[in-house]
Amino acid sequence: AYKEAIERGDLQPLLEQVGTGCERDVFEWALTSGMEWFQRSSYPNPKEYADVTISQATSSLVDRQILERQGATRGARYRFSEDPLRCTSGKKPGAAR
Repeated sequence: AYKEAIERGDLQPLLEQVGTGCERDVFEWALTSGMEWFQRSSYPNPKEYADVTISQATSSLVDRQILERQGATRGARYRFSEDPLRCTSGKKPGAAR
């Protein structure tokens, strides 16, 4: 569903906010997980990024509310935010337009 949303342009503003390199790769991979929780260690890492680089990428995505985090340190779990477009609109979910 998320890949279809990107193709339709629904998530294009959000995609444009995501950096390059590891951050972009983690973001795109997280899209494929839908709303399921995952751990950093489950990221397939095809480009062999250092663990600290993956950690920085996930932290950046959490800071911008693109990903949600549950827990701390290595055992933390992540998932794609339930309302990722709030990151691009500057409005809180449910706010009047």
